[in-house]
Amino acid sequence: MEHYNGTYVRCDQSRETIKLDAVGEESLKIISGTIKSPHKPETSWIAKVSHSSNDYFRGKIIPLEGCEEGFPHKEIEVTLDTSTSNTTPRLKVKYLPSDEPVIQFEQTSQYFRTVRITVAHQEGIAPVLSFNPHDFIGAPADLPNKPIGLTDVFENAGIAIDLQVTEQAVPFIPEGRFRSWDEYSLHRAMEEHWTYFRDEPQWALWVLCADKYIEGRHVLGIMFDNFGEHQRQGVAVFYDSIEKDIACKGCTVTLAKWFDMMKFWTLCHEIGHAFNLRHPFRETKSHNWLSPKQEQQLPYFMHYPYLEPWNIQRYFEHFRYEFSKLNLLFLRHAPEHFVRMGDDAWSKL
Repeated sequence: MEHYNGTYVRCDQSRETIKLDAVGEESLKIISGTIKSPHKPETSWIAKVSHSSNDYFRGKIIPLEGCEEGFPHKEIEVTLDTSTSNTTPRLKVKYLPSDEPVIQFEQTSQYFRTVRITVAHQEGIAPVLSFNPHDFIGAPADLPNKPIGLTDVFENAGIAIDLQVTEQAVPFIPEGRFRSWDEYSLHRAMEEHWTYFRDEPQWALWVLCADKYIEGRHVLGIMFDNFGEHQRQGVAVFYDSIEKDIACKGCTVTLAKWFDMMKFWTLCHEIGHAFNLRHPFRETKSHNWLSPKQEQQLPYFMHYPYLEPWNIQRYFEHFRYEFSKLNLLFLRHAPEHFVRMGDDAWSKL
């Protein structure tokens, strides 16, 4: 019944959506909701739910934004409509307290967000968009012995990816003494070579697989779009830096596979930043779910594999190519403007 998880729209009007993340062992046991109105601020809420059966969930509503404007409800009850007449999953929703009858919601997607990702490359560079975990000897034995792709990583996180890989190489733009990419040359390349570039919020991201960054080989990747009004629309991975930063002495992996593994890890890590995810060891200005310090001891995509308590070998022996539970909470259920590319600025959170 895990296919019941995902995004639902209210059947009698499309302004209200619910995200159900409560069915199955791997779910977060969370339900969240949003009401959009042209006349007042957007309302968003979240609820941690429990269940007394496989198709009934109840929890207390925690207001996130705009709930003071006509959303007085304190609890929510959700029942899965399992009648065989429905080919598309439906929910029966009851807000408490409320005189309103049960409300029907219909699933529009089994995912919580949908994002278009365009991957471009500098001439002479072949993008690495997947990696077989078992090419690293000592990887968790229960991981599938087959390549895990970029779309797999994010679909497992509840994010549908429309992946487009461009055939034509991006010309090398940087000029001057250092002949290396910086934020401004990367941004210029994004504006000139990304068909979907818009200076506005959108569920879209541009990725450039390039050679090296101006600040040196220790920078393996960067979310470079961190200035201006509409940020977080572009990331870059630096292959030359990865191949010169040989940090895996004594690791049980060939050098070529090590390079591919770190190119793939860096790609997913930097895309995480484009979704506004932070490192677990960094403080944020607000919103504690962006800085999940209690998870900094665990090997997830947003944690560096070479920081304490890890070394490279030990990190990848435990790494499952996943984002943390608190990362998933943010990706799936945070208000849209926190997560969507081009919306809330990187420096704001």
